[in-house]
Order: sequence, then structure tokens, then C-alpha cells
Amino acid sequence: MNEIHVAMFNGLLSVKVLGEGIVGAGEVIERVEQHAAEYLPEGYQLAWTGKAFQVEQAGTAAVFAFSLAVAMVFLILAAPISNCLQIKSRLCSR
Repeated sequence: MNEIHVAMFNGLLSVKVLGEGIVGAGEVIERVEQHAAEYLPEGYQLAWTGKAFQVEQAGTAAVFAFSLAVAMVFLILAAPISNCLQIKSRLCSR
């Protein structure tokens, strides 16, 4: 007799799909999302765990971190230049 196992994820019925891709994880995630949108019935959704979840989270965090780094470099470099220009204008006005 076969056993039926009902899996739950976040309190919902779920199906676990395991796989590996020969391309990068980000590209595999995109392909799975495209196929899911095409084949899954209305009301079904995807939720990632493990490495795929981390890739999804890191993708948005990388853009934020890079933007913050550019802003910080600008502010750090702008302060000494502004100070130098103020000193030069004071010396020239005398």
C-alpha cells in the first residue's frame, strides 16, 4: 500500500520540487518562475527555500548596497573638497 504524504509550507499545502541546473542559480530561478506562470493553475504561488531563497534575497540587497556605497563615497569625497574651496575663497578675498 502506498503512503500519501501531505507536505505543508507556511501553513499551506505544498509540493517540494528538487533540482539542479547547469547554468547559474539566478537563471534557473527565472526559468522555473516562467514555467510556473505558464503551467500552474490560478491561485498557485511559488516560495523559495535554501539557496534559491538566498539568491532571491541577495539580488535586491545587492542593488541597495551598491547605491548606498556610491552615495557614501560621494559624501566622503565632497566634504574635503567643499572645505578646501571655502579655505581658498577666504584666502583669495584677503
